[in-house]
Amino acid sequence: MTYSTFWVFIIIMMCVDVQDVYEAEKEKVLRGERLVLTTLGFDLNIHHPYKPLVAATKKFKKFKVATNTLAEVAWKFVNDG
Repeated sequence: MTYSTFWVFIIIMMCVDVQDVYEAEKEKVLRGERLVLTTLGFDLNIHHPYKPLVAATKKFKKFKVATNTLAEVAWKFVNDG
């Protein structure tokens, strides 16, 4: 890089908000990664069962079931997949 090119680069960098450039490039990378993953057949929409599991164990309180034990077993089952 020559001396004059360096100063042109510095002036441009002072005019451009570096954070905006970073965010734009980050979005490009993320879109590219998503494209590659979907092309390879990865399912990017994962539904986690934890919220429905907690809601179900709360419903069992009505039946006076040992909810702590039930919740622990169910949680371990969900985690092991």
